[in-house]
Amino acid sequence: NIFCFGMDEHATRSVWNVDLTGSVCLVFGKEDGLRRLTKARCDDIIKIPTSQSFPSLNVATCVAIALYEARRQRMILHKL
Repeated sequence: NIFCFGMDEHATRSVWNVDLTGSVCLVFGKEDGLRRLTKARCDDIIKIPTSQSFPSLNVATCVAIALYEARRQRMILHKL
C-alpha cells in the first residue's frame, strides 16, 4: 500500500501537483536519470520543474526539495 513516485526531469507532472501525504516512496536516479525498468516499476513519474537554463538538478538537491514538499503537504493536512 505504498505509492511509488519516480523522480525524472523528463516527466510531465510536477512534484507540486501530486499528493505526497500518504504512504509514498520517492525513487531518485543518478545524473542520467532513472533506468528504464526502474521507471516501469514506479506507479507514477514526476519532476521538479526547472528552467531551460538549468534543466536538471543533482540528486541531493532533488531529494531535499522533494522531501521538503512532502513535509509541507503533511503539515498543511494536519493543520486542518
